[in-house]
Amino acid sequence: MAKEAHSLSLVQELESSSTSTDEFASNRKVQRSSSERSSRRREKLRKKREQQLQDFLTLHRFPDAFEPRVTKQKCLPFLRGSEELMYPIHVAAAKGDSKILRLLLDAGVDAAQRTSKGRLAIDLARANGWVEAAEILENPVKPVKVRDMLKSVEAENEYTELYL
Repeated sequence: MAKEAHSLSLVQELESSSTSTDEFASNRKVQRSSSERSSRRREKLRKKREQQLQDFLTLHRFPDAFEPRVTKQKCLPFLRGSEELMYPIHVAAAKGDSKILRLLLDAGVDAAQRTSKGRLAIDLARANGWVEAAEILENPVKPVKVRDMLKSVEAENEYTELYL
């Protein structure tokens, strides 16, 4: 009788462990599908941002984010010397488009780029009263991935503790 009870408890224990294994596999699938969804969501957001930047560049006739084009002053176009070589960052700053400014800076555009007349994008933003655009250009922050940050810190120190 004692042997039967012992074997019965072993069978029940095995059944419960297989259930927990099934639960583990199920949880693993949920985690995987969740990470796949977030990965797809990030990719979709990245493509949307790229499209917004491309639409801006196309609208303002720029070949890409790093190439300038000649602009004419609209107030007195008949005057000589009214042409100016401007980059996309200058046009976005003059229009106060903070979203496009962030996209340009994330793409690696230099905030210190000058026009052919020596003007900075921040000067154009301030001259037109765009406070948020001026703040973005004043403190351009490049986003850093946590993984890249940890690699650079580990390269400096052999032993690194991270407290979150």
